[in-house]
Amino acid sequence: MTKLEIPRGKFRAALTAVLPHAGRQTDDTPLLGRVRFHVTGDALYAYCTDLGTQALAAIWKPEFLREDADGFDLAVGEVKKLLQVFRAPSTEAAREMWERQPMRVDTDTKSITVTETGDIIAGQSLTLPLIEAQDGDDAYPDVARLLMAALAPSTASGSTRALDALVVDLPTLSKFSAAAKAFGPDWPLVRLVQVGPAEQVLVEIGDEFIGMVRDNRMAQDYDVLDQVHTQWRKVLTPMQRPKRAHVPTSMVEQFKAVAGTALADGGATVFRITPDGVVIDLDDDGSDE
Repeated sequence: MTKLEIPRGKFRAALTAVLPHAGRQTDDTPLLGRVRFHVTGDALYAYCTDLGTQALAAIWKPEFLREDADGFDLAVGEVKKLLQVFRAPSTEAAREMWERQPMRVDTDTKSITVTETGDIIAGQSLTLPLIEAQDGDDAYPDVARLLMAALAPSTASGSTRALDALVVDLPTLSKFSAAAKAFGPDWPLVRLVQVGPAEQVLVEIGDEFIGMVRDNRMAQDYDVLDQVHTQWRKVLTPMQRPKRAHVPTSMVEQFKAVAGTALADGGATVFRITPDGVVIDLDDDGSDE
């Protein structure tokens, strides 16, 4: 069960940020169409994937009402209902107050109840069904592992160094979406190319369109970028699921033969899964195969 309180604005922002990446549930992708929530002692994470993109948002330092909080999955349709019901007021002062007020999240094995609480602005409550936990191995894509792979530090001259990045104003870049759809309606892509020291970025669409947008990048502080990536690696490392061991059939037969020999000699056999594969420990002499 999960019982915690978080700022309303942070909760809504996290849902809004990851929802476009949740994908669509189909016969071919039955596990998509959901947002997954992961709870730790210092954060509530919302994440999902459409197999092409991955997205994760963190809500730091929630107020825990129950220490043994569990993670849970919500269908895309239920997340949309949350966003429709829990809206901030339109005026700036009221919106800022609403966003700072707490949102209580209660879950059991089958449902989630989200309630606007607080001394100043108490409000609505909504109960929605959760996606039932999967039996056996969790087959949902391991988003944490996919993000970790992208965060693997690059090394230069023996030291860790964060990759440089273009910094482009998103509303300005979105102006090129019409061109991308016009020249690639089935797969609208743009290619961003840094050009010289003039702080400009070329926007190219195939060989039929070219434009330019300003690069707002300032002098990059690589130490700061490394700290950010290091923080995310610490967050994502325990969230990864253990890798499954894939043992060829021929090796299984060898394992059986070794195990039979050990048992015949009065020993015992222990199979250990390690990062390098499966190791057989023969209890009688301590040797490994």
